Amino acid sequence: MPANPGRWRLSHRCWLSHRCWLSRRSRFGLWRHYCRLSLALSFLSRLPALPGSRYRRQWFDSSACYFPLAGLIIALICLVPALGIAWLWGPGIATLSLLILSGWLTGYFHEDGLADTWDALAGYAPREQALQIMKDSRIGTYGSAALWASLTLRWQLLLLGPWWLLWPLAQASSRLTPLLVMFWLDRASDPSQHKPSAGKPKFNELLLALITVLMLLAIKPLWLLAALVALPCFAWLWSRWLQKRLQGWTGDTLGASQQLSEILLLALWVLL
Repeated sequence: MPANPGRWRLSHRCWLSHRCWLSRRSRFGLWRHYCRLSLALSFLSRLPALPGSRYRRQWFDSSACYFPLAGLIIALICLVPALGIAWLWGPGIATLSLLILSGWLTGYFHEDGLADTWDALAGYAPREQALQIMKDSRIGTYGSAALWASLTLRWQLLLLGPWWLLWPLAQASSRLTPLLVMFWLDRASDPSQHKPSAGKPKFNELLLALITVLMLLAIKPLWLLAALVALPCFAWLWSRWLQKRLQGWTGDTLGASQQLSEILLLALWVLL
């Protein structure tokens, strides 16, 4: 029995309240990450917000670190019906259905960025004209050719490997490149004309996305080592080109970087 029971009860009550406060803080931290993942999914696709999630501007600005995980979830959703199609009609139709289902679920978000980027930058338009071309809803010759090349290359490269495994891994890992570009560059357009977009990732957020990608690519160590060299090198070269042409990035150029990174990852798997 303590010498002062009243003091012991007070200390014990304070200790319990402290432990409960830590528990509440931990729950809030997990819920905050859950909300950021929900915002990333809603931004990249047609999927509704996850149950119980909330919107806060600061969470949306820091949601880019969940782009790889969101890409993995989107890819797995598309993979489920594609496996049934493969059982009925074979891998050729199944991989083609993956591209169609993914495009529908994301609203051809990244494909549109690729087409607009190539229309604007494949020629020699000056900076201001290039930014205006990206805002044009019409698609030109350069954009059509780039879109056809992207869809065809991804379709054929998926068929050269275990497409059911390559698809979710490449979809998730390729979303690391836009984060690297955002981390190295500033936006090219006028801030008053920005569309809603995730903010510039901090170093710890970039590290979280990198860890997610490393865990996925570790399924094939040689592929992991090649991707660790190829993705940052491509992101750096892409950033240098954007800095030279546009003095920063736009949403369309980020979508284009995802498409090109996905092709790069698929090609590395086939080569290795």
